[in-house]
Amino acid sequence: MEPKKEKLAYIQWLRVFAAAAVIIAHTDGQTWGQIPFDSRDWMVLSMYDGLVRWPVLMFMMITGTIFLPRRTSLKSMVTKNIPRVLTAFVFWSAVYTLFAWRAGTTEDLLLMFLNGHYHMWYLPFLCGVYLTIPFLQKIAEDEKLTRQLLVLSCILGLLIPWGSNALSLLWPATAGVVTTVAGKFNVTFFAGLLALLPMGHLLHRTELSPERRRVIYGLGILGAVLTGVGTIWSTGKMGTYSSVFCTNASPTVIAPGVAIYVFAKYNLNRLPKAVAWVADHSFGVYLVHALVIEQLQRYGFHVLTVDPIIGVPMVSVAAFAISLAISVLLSKIPVVGKYLV
Repeated sequence: MEPKKEKLAYIQWLRVFAAAAVIIAHTDGQTWGQIPFDSRDWMVLSMYDGLVRWPVLMFMMITGTIFLPRRTSLKSMVTKNIPRVLTAFVFWSAVYTLFAWRAGTTEDLLLMFLNGHYHMWYLPFLCGVYLTIPFLQKIAEDEKLTRQLLVLSCILGLLIPWGSNALSLLWPATAGVVTTVAGKFNVTFFAGLLALLPMGHLLHRTELSPERRRVIYGLGILGAVLTGVGTIWSTGKMGTYSSVFCTNASPTVIAPGVAIYVFAKYNLNRLPKAVAWVADHSFGVYLVHALVIEQLQRYGFHVLTVDPIIGVPMVSVAAFAISLAISVLLSKIPVVGKYLV
């Protein structure tokens, strides 16, 4: 019998890493789009950003690791997993709406609530993921079929969308044709789900030789560097902010995510109580962190308060600590606390 996946030590470590990376990315991103892209500060922020573009990928791989080896009914997903996510969405969307609301019609208020804050897109998306998991579990029982699904989804959902953007960037004259052809493929389903869950499932189950691990680590480091460098280069080439190298479909983002997963699997098999405690509150940290970052910036504490080389880690640590404290406090509310964070 396999150990309970939620309590695998390295999965808990990865939850903490992903939560921290999200905070760094959003701390950085809060200012990234507001300063000239040819400035030294913007380039520093872009290099930091390149190091932490992988959390969504990691969250999906973790989900695949946890759920795909199981047998779960669709009823269980609909009655247990999805209501918890939707409850968190309703509560936190209301909180963010109240903080952001200034003036407007009732319809504007309702739309703001229904859309949710910029980082809350992940919660409805996760509900969609949960609906497909019972079907993916059946596929995961056949390793050959799982590998075929991963290859297919990577080609259709990752390589085609990213490749079309890269070609348009390298050869602008072909942009219209490439975009039209790539647009004929409805690959959102593949990119958002199928490539990532089986990837986590297979990485967990597959034993990798030390030589292969070193290659993966090398590609991960290279990808992290190229994400920032590529963003700076492509933005300069286009004359406007470019996200070609920092989307979830970019190989330069996938490589670091896979490398971190593999490193954790083979090196982080002990779970200190402090790490387990933070991991248990990582969902709450994710939900509240954007509000914390915005309030810190509102009162003049942001990544450009000092040199951004120091400012990014300084503000990120503060935002993480405050978000963790809020998550812990909310979790202690009787009855409802566990549904809010």
